[in-house]
Amino acid sequence: MNISITLSKKDIAKADWVARRRHESSIERGYLPKNGAPTEKKAALAIDIRGARAEMAAALWLEPRNWEYLPDKVKGVADFDGWIDAKAIRKYNHRLIVKQDALVDWAYLAVCSEDHPTYNIMGWCYGYEAKQIEPTDPTGHRDEAHFIELSNPMIKPPQLLKEINDAKNKMKRV
Repeated sequence: MNISITLSKKDIAKADWVARRRHESSIERGYLPKNGAPTEKKAALAIDIRGARAEMAAALWLEPRNWEYLPDKVKGVADFDGWIDAKAIRKYNHRLIVKQDALVDWAYLAVCSEDHPTYNIMGWCYGYEAKQIEPTDPTGHRDEAHFIELSNPMIKPPQLLKEINDAKNKMKRV
């Protein structure tokens, strides 16, 4: 079952601010776009905005203890609570994309932006599960990655991820 989260204007403004800060930070650090991402500034920023808005929706729903949204976060740090990474998808028929260097014990959460400002949290899988799918490049212009159909049985319901994360966070408080 998908979870629908509608972003308020304030949520959108914060996510857009985060995206612009991250985008500017990437330029300052000399990071180049990867995976066939556009190099033209406006198009590249649009991808950053979509990703930050998807993270915002996931954060509102998950209520994590930690959201690593600051632009100077170190690469290789999960978005939420040290083990959950939100992945924006544009359309319901798109796939969850997990990079080849994905960490096996992280959860990768698909968040669809097709109905903006309502975002749909579609499902998730662990990195070790994603790596069972042969890496491909169906677009012909990006690094190979694991493209997982959302109908694949390895994609678990979002509520299970929330339950696991809530339990982990409760254990950390004890």
